Amino acid sequence: MNFLLDKSCHAGLGYWEGQPTKVSLANCPARGPTHEIGHALGIEHEQSRSDRDENIIVFMANVKPESASNYDKEPTINFNVPYDYYSLMHYRERSFGIDGKRAMLAKDARFQTRMGKGTKITHWNAKLMNTMYGCIDDWLKACKKESEPCKNGGYTQKDCSCACPLGTTGDKCENLVLSYRDALIKQLSPYTSVISTSGAVVVSPGYPDKGPSTETQYTQVFRATECQRAVVKFDDFGIQPRNSSNNLCGSSFLEIRSDVSVPEGKIFCGEEIKKGTAFESDKSVLILHYTNGDYTKHGKENTYRGYKATFTTEAIPNCS
Repeated sequence: MNFLLDKSCHAGLGYWEGQPTKVSLANCPARGPTHEIGHALGIEHEQSRSDRDENIIVFMANVKPESASNYDKEPTINFNVPYDYYSLMHYRERSFGIDGKRAMLAKDARFQTRMGKGTKITHWNAKLMNTMYGCIDDWLKACKKESEPCKNGGYTQKDCSCACPLGTTGDKCENLVLSYRDALIKQLSPYTSVISTSGAVVVSPGYPDKGPSTETQYTQVFRATECQRAVVKFDDFGIQPRNSSNNLCGSSFLEIRSDVSVPEGKIFCGEEIKKGTAFESDKSVLILHYTNGDYTKHGKENTYRGYKATFTTEAIPNCS
């Protein structure tokens, strides 16, 4: 590789024989250098993978025309390494979006606001790279292993130990405690949840006393069965009100999306959701994204009570 400071943060893709790959680190964000080295080693953007349509919806109507190529799907060979929303190579949900609109929608809605925020090499990043370059095969031979002893997506490392993904335990990753995505979202956003039991009552953290004063962000996915609609009825709602100078919600707000295919939801703050107000999904999934700013940065605390709601389902007419 040939490292330089060009006009922007970028790199060539992969190695061409006899030509060192150029990697410019000019004006790179914090994760930029590692991201660009990933490109130089031959890794495409995660949202450009050949299997991306199984994991995200690219909303091209919201993408700046001059930046559309950033969302081209490539015929990548993925070596059975799963799609990773938290990959160092993934863009954020609003990257190159017109007026900051969402350009990508996660089909696993728990990761909608999390994708593209990874700052370190993930297990799947490392496994893909080590598989591409034949490192794992070399290590298996050096360790005198005829087959891969590591289970559940783990792989043999240079020291003959197993590199194990999140959600597994044991020297050989043999115990699957949680799926990788379940374990990852639990680590990143412990308040994120999927609610599928009709009659379930949900509350925001700290309700009814006061919400968290530190930065908090989570997603609640309300999932009904096929031909049933998810309905969430609010019993109480009270968070930081809108800014009187610009009429925008401040650092705390709730976004409600009626389906994973809906790019922008309705935004609420203050006491804008009155008792008894119900929201329903277009199909079977209703999504709530909650964001709570860091009050401590300004020497304050969050004194707002939060919200309480009840989840039920109802039949979708003429659905079979």
